[in-house]
Amino acid sequence: MKYKLFFPGASGANDKHLHDRGLSDLARDSGADYERATRGPGPESAGGMVACWKTGDPMSDPPDGVPEDWEWVPSPPCGDRPKGDYWVGINPKAKPGPGDLARSKQLQGVPVELADLREWLIPIARGVPYSIGVDYDNGEPISIIEDRFKKYSARTFQHAMQLAEREEDLVKLQKVYFGVRLTQDELAELYIGNQVRFAEFRTYEEMDRELGVSILFEEALDHAVDALSINYRLNQFLILHLQLFEVSVEKNHLRDVCLAAMEASSIMESLKKNEEGRLISLLEG
Repeated sequence: MKYKLFFPGASGANDKHLHDRGLSDLARDSGADYERATRGPGPESAGGMVACWKTGDPMSDPPDGVPEDWEWVPSPPCGDRPKGDYWVGINPKAKPGPGDLARSKQLQGVPVELADLREWLIPIARGVPYSIGVDYDNGEPISIIEDRFKKYSARTFQHAMQLAEREEDLVKLQKVYFGVRLTQDELAELYIGNQVRFAEFRTYEEMDRELGVSILFEEALDHAVDALSINYRLNQFLILHLQLFEVSVEKNHLRDVCLAAMEASSIMESLKKNEEGRLISLLEG
């Protein structure tokens, strides 16, 4: 079952309600369906507009209005937007899953089971859309990644660099992430200076070689949220509300998502077998 959004005091059926609240990315691939509600879920029960993305299938589409048997939670304060700027409603007996929230067009990826015990398609960074342009400094062709995916690709490349033990390995990795040719200054801009909390991803073994990747916890969370929002109609608040990430001794879904984004096992396989500068399994696979 899909989720619904309620905008207190709003009027008019248009995506301005999303844009005004920093939710534009939810409507990136298609606009929402709107309906007027005379009563809302908040304590004041004021009227407003309800938004959701319907398919026309009564088995998967939510009921009209503001269902009273649904769980409704107010959005947290964000910047100059107050708590309860919008409300999120879900059916507690049929919480939304990947089939309900999938974008109309998804990037190729790796399936990863999250805390809801369902598989979510994590986009691989080398599969983001790009076009072929020109490097005006040397006339060489380069790949130009769409703005929406630049941070995701760059951050994934930054994580993958930790797998490169030699300079030549790093050069090969640069070929994997088409167009992501970052200078040290650009990498520094992406790097978060607060070193208080680390997510130490050192429990994953592949090809008889330990995978050692250290990522700041906050950065890992941001990267995992970005991964899910690319292929699904989600943002950080919705992801955390659905409790899709478990981080414990036994499970670490943030780790799993970050490793899937960089295709860690494939990279390690390629680096291990690489001869004469070949990186065939990633570039041609």
